[in-house]
Amino acid sequence: MKRALLVGGIVIGVALTCHLCFSWMGFTPTDEGFTLAHSRRILDGQVPHRDFIIIRPFFSPLLHVPEVWLGGASTLWLSRLIVWFQFACLAAAWTLVCNRLTNRSFSPAAAFFCGLICFAATVHTKHLTAWHTIDGLFFLFVGLTFCIQPKTSAKLAGYFLLGLAPLCKQGFVFVVPGALLLLHDWRSIKYWGAGALPGFLYLAFLLFAGGVSDAATQLTSHQEFLSTAILAYCQPRILLAAGIGFCAAHLINSEATNGVRRWSALIILYLAPFTGTTISLARGTMISNAFLLFGLCLGIAAYGSVFHQDSPASKRVLSLALLAAWTASMSGGYNSPALGAGALLVALAVTVLDQGPRLQRRLIEYSLPGFCALIVAAFVVGRVQHIYRDQTATHLDRPIGDVMPGGNGIYTNPNTHAFLSDLQRAVAFVEQSHRKYAIIPDVAAYWVQSPQANPFPAVWPHGGELKTPPLLNRYLRAIDAGRIDTTVIVQKVAADNLANGFVPLPEGSYYEVVRYVRRNLEKVHETDYFVLYQ
Repeated sequence: MKRALLVGGIVIGVALTCHLCFSWMGFTPTDEGFTLAHSRRILDGQVPHRDFIIIRPFFSPLLHVPEVWLGGASTLWLSRLIVWFQFACLAAAWTLVCNRLTNRSFSPAAAFFCGLICFAATVHTKHLTAWHTIDGLFFLFVGLTFCIQPKTSAKLAGYFLLGLAPLCKQGFVFVVPGALLLLHDWRSIKYWGAGALPGFLYLAFLLFAGGVSDAATQLTSHQEFLSTAILAYCQPRILLAAGIGFCAAHLINSEATNGVRRWSALIILYLAPFTGTTISLARGTMISNAFLLFGLCLGIAAYGSVFHQDSPASKRVLSLALLAAWTASMSGGYNSPALGAGALLVALAVTVLDQGPRLQRRLIEYSLPGFCALIVAAFVVGRVQHIYRDQTATHLDRPIGDVMPGGNGIYTNPNTHAFLSDLQRAVAFVEQSHRKYAIIPDVAAYWVQSPQANPFPAVWPHGGELKTPPLLNRYLRAIDAGRIDTTVIVQKVAADNLANGFVPLPEGSYYEVVRYVRRNLEKVHETDYFVLYQ
């Protein structure tokens, strides 16, 4: 009980500290609020898939409904606190899983430092907003803490939690079968049933509420498995890192290896990745360099599979970390194992602690505080200097609370603030004419706490979300149906580049809805950054 309270206190302390230090920094009207805008639609009583387009399962928006319900003018800021808490929880959960699977290879102090390292590397410079991948990882790692317990009831709860991950994003569908195999529970039908139960409940809801055919159309609209899950990992640098990891694993495991080779293996498996992570965090390049970390772990796991058929604990830990990083990376917009980098780093430390000689194990124990300090310091630098689609923290002097519903407590750069102020003027112009307004294409965050509900069926209507003709046509039909009472507010500038200046919105099929409005509706008004059509 005391241990649980201590872990809980650390998790809450880390989340609150980071929230107070970093959550005010930066805003982008594109990704920010994307999930929460779907939560708002659920809160308004709309049925996902049937009443609006959502190309992923809707459990993430459902999970974040309380933030929209209770957040009011500070919804986005409150939501960032929840995300910090999720990251702190999954880092603590993974550290506990590693410690238990390796028969408590960490001392309490080492576990604390590994947890902080896992947290910093996992968060890196990822933008802080409610997000389906983060939700999926949260259920994955928390679920694993139950799956490794000896009690059947705990295991059932764990696999049920793992089964919730695919309801956040389809790529996590491999989590339940992967965990069952790696934890040697695959023979139990009841564990398979526990993992599949959330999916059956999801289907039952759709059958009851309606929208099964809509769900099938939306959930299968992305056909990116080959490119994001296979081809993305066939890069030469990943294969090279895997080869290096394979050789280093041989050096650290071979009884014939002399001292020089063992120390070389320590450099490859411990010093190099921890130093590289420190540099990547400070430079904001974790999204790219995480592939090297993945390749290194893949090579070590491959060596363990070939030459250690007894399945040592470290191989199991490595495989679970690889599974988490791989499934999290299946994304058209964030195709990187970076959100699994923390788990991979801790798995590497476990590997050396589990297989290295005693002197090397003691060296790691003594060096962990130093590496933890370096990685946390680099994390702070990265969060301040490399803010997603915004300027550095020193230039964020404009509060968005007066120009973005639900944006109290968050600051951005002058360009983004000017863009949002102009949007407010455009909305006010439409309201004076007593018409409804729709905003396209890249201002999903506005709908989180907008006084008016979104009249169109997608909150972020670009080519990635309306990827197939049925989805695009459904949106275009809504535009036509809204001619009578809806004014469409269309961006003139690219919202994803506001930190660098005002660039015209690109032409092309990615913004087909914009092209359709310009060709088929009449321009009635224009502001600095928006054109109004009806």
